[in-house]
Amino acid sequence: MQQLERTDLIAISLTLRGIGSLVAIVLGVGLSQRVSIGVLAMALTWLAILLLYDLPHARALQTPLATDGQPRLRVLGRIAWMALPLGLFVGMNSLLTNAPRYFVEGSLGVRELGIFSALAYLGLAARAFYMSFLNAVLARLADHYIEGEFRQFLSIIGKTSGFIFVLGMASCLTTYMFGDWILLIFGREYQGEKTVLTLLTAAMVLKTLWMLFVSSLYAMKRFRLILLLQAPGGLLLFGLLSLLVSRYGLAGAAWSILAASILDVMLFSSIVIGSLRWRREL
Repeated sequence: MQQLERTDLIAISLTLRGIGSLVAIVLGVGLSQRVSIGVLAMALTWLAILLLYDLPHARALQTPLATDGQPRLRVLGRIAWMALPLGLFVGMNSLLTNAPRYFVEGSLGVRELGIFSALAYLGLAARAFYMSFLNAVLARLADHYIEGEFRQFLSIIGKTSGFIFVLGMASCLTTYMFGDWILLIFGREYQGEKTVLTLLTAAMVLKTLWMLFVSSLYAMKRFRLILLLQAPGGLLLFGLLSLLVSRYGLAGAAWSILAASILDVMLFSSIVIGSLRWRREL
């Protein structure tokens, strides 16, 4: 569906997964009082959506995964093997996303963890908005790369990064100027954390730019390279968290995320742009 740019079908699939996951978690945990049962119910819900919605529509569209309406198991197997590094990358990215929370809880306690998590999730919600644009351009990036249209490839990256940058800077300016008012919505416990909110907002913008370059490497099928490039930023994040959280509190965690995000953007953008320039010169 993504290859054919049927983002309407993708949106419906994601909506079904979101609603289904919420219902599965609530019913699973509520009836069994066990988180593991809720997670199992969510996994089964995702499997049901895959079998009952995603695969039937893929067959109807006659994608390369199907011939005469039947799935090509060998193609699926090759894709799964090729995407294995991508799965490892997603797992590591989940660990790195949650690492600041582990350090905050270990050094500062549960109360500070609650404050930090609430502020951090504001950025995650905003990233979901930006990710919709990245998902929309991914298939087009892949088409331009396969056709050797590197100028158009770079044009999409430039326009999308400009869009993210402008909206991101507006978000940072808003949190800097009106952060105290925004924090009033959360309660008195959050007063005085405007600096943390602003730093996390800036880190969110950089992480979104980073995901644009990750998506570019997706389109170039450089999955192993993505996994390797993730290591420096991850090591920097863990190192800074171990040094700064205990000394500077939540601000130290926010600065650590921001510094690691800067390194990630620098590494991934240089590799993407350098690879495209090299291909153009061949």
